[in-house]
Amino acid sequence: MDRLKMGLWGGFVLGLALALSACQMAVPTPATATKAAPREIRLSSSGLAVAGPTGFCIDPGSVKDEQGGSFVLLGSCTGLSGGSNLGRKASTAVLTLSVSGPLTDATPFDAAGVQAFFVSDAGRTVLSRSGNMATVTLLGSAIEGGTVFVHARDTSAPMINGLDDEYWRAFFVSGGRLMTATATPFSQAPMSSEGLKIALKQFAGVLARKNPT
Repeated sequence: MDRLKMGLWGGFVLGLALALSACQMAVPTPATATKAAPREIRLSSSGLAVAGPTGFCIDPGSVKDEQGGSFVLLGSCTGLSGGSNLGRKASTAVLTLSVSGPLTDATPFDAAGVQAFFVSDAGRTVLSRSGNMATVTLLGSAIEGGTVFVHARDTSAPMINGLDDEYWRAFFVSGGRLMTATATPFSQAPMSSEGLKIALKQFAGVLARKNPT
């Protein structure tokens, strides 16, 4: 990616991250035992369908659905439906999806350029919850099927108490919008790094199947 395109993508991703940081991520509130958490929703602003891998459900209280961007949090169906989630922490995680507003740039998604961006200081600043690149350690990244996967550790305070500082994040385009999917484990009984990436890939795969381009 040349410097101009790098600047465009860098500015775009930075702007998205700043916009999302203004949204308060809701702590999942279990539904009543008689009302199961939904497994799938459709965002009215974009028409995109959101669902997670087997065992994951939508936290209704987390959903923000606006033309300028949307946000959805998914957790274990057991925990969100009022059951005990303590015994499943080592085998589950919190999944989140951020959806940008409509993309206006006709330039195709440059996965290699996006991957390179996150190696830079500006990229690590975007990955930091506090906006401080010093809190982020890039553990690895990969491009698979046009999707950019980033593995990082962020020592900033977590948005939800009890989550670990390590996460996997995926970037891809669907329905003319940039999708940012993240898988974060629990700190007391974290899912393995390999398991976390598998969960994220499954999440991205479900989103791609439900929103063909």
